[in-house]
Amino acid sequence: MIRIIKPGMYSSIQDLGRTGVEKFGQSESGAMNFRAMMLSNKMLDNPLSNPVIEMTIVGPEFEVLKDITIAVFGTEKIRLNGSIVSTASFIELKEGDHVKVGRLLDTRGYIAVDGRMNSNHILGSQSVHSQLLDIHPLRKGDVIKIDGANEASLEKKIMSKYPTVKTYKGKPVIRVMIGEDAERVKNLDSFFKESYTIQSDSNRMAIKLSGTKIEADEYDIVSDVTRLGLIQVTKDGNPMVLMNDRQTTGGYLRLGTVAKVDLPILADARLESLVYFEEISIEDARALYNEEMERIQGTYYLP
Repeated sequence: MIRIIKPGMYSSIQDLGRTGVEKFGQSESGAMNFRAMMLSNKMLDNPLSNPVIEMTIVGPEFEVLKDITIAVFGTEKIRLNGSIVSTASFIELKEGDHVKVGRLLDTRGYIAVDGRMNSNHILGSQSVHSQLLDIHPLRKGDVIKIDGANEASLEKKIMSKYPTVKTYKGKPVIRVMIGEDAERVKNLDSFFKESYTIQSDSNRMAIKLSGTKIEADEYDIVSDVTRLGLIQVTKDGNPMVLMNDRQTTGGYLRLGTVAKVDLPILADARLESLVYFEEISIEDARALYNEEMERIQGTYYLP
């Protein structure tokens, strides 16, 4: 068990989210970076779907109430009882230890524990949803219970490779499948040529972008279902990418959908940083995602 001393900027328990709940007006929530979440569990020989702590910009500070082992993704070092320790592999903690994560390398990071975090379940998931009030982000004094640690001794694992990020002019390239309303856009070529800045008010609901305005005769549509990664364009001409805690319906122009394999890149990109977009087919996007899942489940990242 651990007791939260300081929760960080926005730390929450997340798993792979809820499936089949959109009909109730609820989006799936879940880890914004599915790759890092799964690999943090893999470091501990956990099921890849086990809940983790998702951190945002600044991680939590906590006290260990019972011996545990953790894996931390998103920062190279943490403070353990005041001393700096590496996060290259898992970290064994003893009762009474004091852990401070501090500022992350990018926007999000993850803490997995040997075993399974045990918190409130709603609609089949422990994932905190920013718009769901029944379960909340971590707060000072929260105690996280942990069940079923691995009985066998864990074998040290160290990341041998890192995710390949396609870049242009040194900035990430996010691949996009053309959307239902793209024919309304007058300057679609500009969207795929110019850089866009991730706005500081981006969150788990949407990654908001600023840059070359998207020009269209009409930005409103008849309200329709949304999906993870959908790029909507509001009346001011600025696109936004809908993320895990999005609304389940929306009435803005649908420019396209981000390939799922690139969502972790977008979720981790620093606020005010630049990204580029590139068109991709549905078939290629599906193949890239399947290849990435094979790498995560195999020995590509963690031999």
